[in-house]
Amino acid sequence: MFLNGRLGLWVLIVIAGGCDRLSKYWAISKLSLGKSLPCLPSLLQWTLTHNTGAAFSLGADQPGLLLLVSGILFLGILCFVFSQKQLTMLETFGYGLILGGAASNLWDRLFYGAVIDYIDIVAVGFPIFNLADMLIFSGVVLVFSSFWRHRFQEHSSP
Repeated sequence: MFLNGRLGLWVLIVIAGGCDRLSKYWAISKLSLGKSLPCLPSLLQWTLTHNTGAAFSLGADQPGLLLLVSGILFLGILCFVFSQKQLTMLETFGYGLILGGAASNLWDRLFYGAVIDYIDIVAVGFPIFNLADMLIFSGVVLVFSSFWRHRFQEHSSP
């Protein structure tokens, strides 16, 4: 099937990264830094922030190191994925989401010095994040699901 091949993976990376770039363009053009725009009162609001750190602002005081580590991880995952002879559909989608989201956040670090975050779930007090973060998380879930699915099938085969 188309999405199992290398071209399909590249298409997924470009679509995922492109969607995140478009959402960040919207956030930059419509929101003011640090000010919130309610979307679903008491649940969700849009709040533009610049995060120099990683998840939960970890490493915010060392953006250069974080850029280097992010770049190395991105290239490492890319090399690993393309060294595989074949990926399952779950793995293709998962790695496409991970790499597309990671590429977009890496772009932010490179050209803005920080990742652009704007999704603010006020109902639970979760840190502000972006679409790329959701893509990366979803991709990791898909890749681990594929791993556990294969592992379960190996142990249940006679």
